Amino acid sequence: MVSLIDPKPWIPLIGRLFIAFGGIERTTHECIREWAGETIHKHVAHSRLSDRLDLAADLAESRDVSESMKRDFKATVWKARDLAKHRNHVAHNPLCLVLLQDGIDSSFLEAITSNKDENKLMSLSELGRVVEAAELCSEELHQRFVAFRLAKLDLKSLHDPAIADVGAAWELEIGRRLDEHDRGETNSIDADEVFAKARSIAR
Repeated sequence: MVSLIDPKPWIPLIGRLFIAFGGIERTTHECIREWAGETIHKHVAHSRLSDRLDLAADLAESRDVSESMKRDFKATVWKARDLAKHRNHVAHNPLCLVLLQDGIDSSFLEAITSNKDENKLMSLSELGRVVEAAELCSEELHQRFVAFRLAKLDLKSLHDPAIADVGAAWELEIGRRLDEHDRGETNSIDADEVFAKARSIAR
């Protein structure tokens, strides 16, 4: 059977689109799990992406970060929400050969057409623009989420003398224990004996 359309140029773009949205989905789940807890996440894990994006935007408001970080995160969320409409169009509609009529002239166009609105079309070039926007949005959303995490870290504490003293104390203790072992002052157990005992317990 002869096909009237050539799906080959569409396939990689559609694949990239769904990979990008896989990243958006993953970041959204991480936001809810980390900011609202496992119990809340369990109840919304199977809800629509748009609902989870709305929840992530609301949760961002309660985070102890700058207002500009909240604003940037929410702007990226709204961008993802808008792009999701295009993903849904691709996922739920067919690739067809469409007859375009303009006065006395007519031409054919390969496009993903809406089952509900015959005037809603997505051409290959438009799909390419959507894919690039979705990939950028996925990366941006993840970066903004990571920025929230970094904002929680007290980087100054890494240079706290007390913490430095603890690290130095452990280095001394490790050295002391190694010296005791080298002098034969400790009772060591052969590794084979340890693994054999572990296997017997596991049976």
